[in-house]
Amino acid sequence: MECRKKLGNYKIIPIEYFEINKNYYSFDYEIKQIDETYLYCYHITSKNHSDLLYKIRQLYNKIKENEHYKEFNEMGMYGIFSKKEDLYHYYLGSSKYFSDLEEYKINKNEYVVFKLISRKQKDIVGLEEKINKQWIPSTNYNIKNSLKIELYKDDCCYIYLPIK
Repeated sequence: MECRKKLGNYKIIPIEYFEINKNYYSFDYEIKQIDETYLYCYHITSKNHSDLLYKIRQLYNKIKENEHYKEFNEMGMYGIFSKKEDLYHYYLGSSKYFSDLEEYKINKNEYVVFKLISRKQKDIVGLEEKINKQWIPSTNYNIKNSLKIELYKDDCCYIYLPIK
C-alpha cells in the first residue's frame, strides 16, 4: 500500500521456494571435553577402508565368543578408527584392564559428539558419510585429524570427533 501512495524507486524480490533434498539429514550433537583415558583393546589394521570394515565385522564375531565382549558392553565398548600414513587402524576395547590386550590412550581434547540410535555398521558408516559431506562443511569446526571414536552404550553409538 505504501508503494502505491508514494513515488520512488522500489525493488521487487521474488519469493524463493526451497525444496528439501530427500538426502538432507538433521544433526543433533554436543561438544564435550574428554579427559585423558586409557583403553585396553584388540587392534587390527588394513591398507584399504572396505577391507578394514570386513575385518571389523570378523573381529566382533570373534570376540562375541569370549568373555571380553560381555564385559566391554557392560562398561561401554569403544571402537577407535584412525589413519596413519597409508594404513587404517581400528581398536576395539574398554577402559577395564585386560593383560592380553593392547593399551590405547585417548588424549584430552574437546570433541563433537553425535548420537546414533543404532549399533549396526551400515548405519554408523551412513551417519559418518553424512557428517563428512553435510555437517563438517556447514560448520566452523575443524576436525583435528583422522581419529574417530565410537562409544557403544545400550542400543546407541556415540561418535566422537576431536575438534580444534
